[in-house]
Amino acid sequence: MEAEINHLENRISMLTHELQLAKLGAEAAAQAKTRFLRVISHELMTPLQAIMGFSCLINTADIAQTQKEQAKHITEASEQLILIFEEVLAFIQLNSGELIVKNKHFLPTSFLASLTKSIKMAADSKGLSVTTHIDSKLSFLVCDETLLRHAIEILLSNAVKFTHQGNVGLSVRLINKLDGDFQVEFAVKDTGVGISLALQKQLFRAFEPLDSSLTRCYAGIGLGLVVCEHLVKLMGGELLFESNVKAGSLFRINLWMKAE
Repeated sequence: MEAEINHLENRISMLTHELQLAKLGAEAAAQAKTRFLRVISHELMTPLQAIMGFSCLINTADIAQTQKEQAKHITEASEQLILIFEEVLAFIQLNSGELIVKNKHFLPTSFLASLTKSIKMAADSKGLSVTTHIDSKLSFLVCDETLLRHAIEILLSNAVKFTHQGNVGLSVRLINKLDGDFQVEFAVKDTGVGISLALQKQLFRAFEPLDSSLTRCYAGIGLGLVVCEHLVKLMGGELLFESNVKAGSLFRINLWMKAE
């Protein structure tokens, strides 16, 4: 009996050791993959930015309209690639725990104006109007402005991408108040193609664009909303959405924050 117990203990010890080695191997592989993706993304961003710069210069030169249109397509394709690389890098940072919430004071009116400016060119090129509204009860807020901006920019970019006529709206309103803390809603609403109930289930799955027909029409690798949801959760908030086919979409970020 004692010999059997000793044999069993030795076997358990060996299995535990093997599991530890396997765990270390898996962690090393994951770290190597992360480093590879980060380096590749950064290295590809540099030439892409050069391509964008030169295509913008070509577009301002005294050349034929056909060549200007070609230069415009080069710029748009480069911008799409840069957005994809930014999503990949953000996804890596979120999964490796590199991002840390750093709250600070910011002014909602300036925040909205900056966000509107960032998408105005893309919206104008499609003939879309951009509307904004801010709750008059909100002045200075305390939040991680950088993370929040990134999350909302993803929603705005998607709204413009999937909307062919009408408008994109961005609003900020106070929805709750408790012991000096404010629950604030940042909402992005569009009049775009909308998302069917059947496809909404896979909306927040990494690297899964909604379906092949949409993939052909709209560039993307299915990471934007995944990154957005992770950013919102990192800040302690929640991301909600409503959508209907041909009736547009509404995405809402609800965050508790200090008001100053």
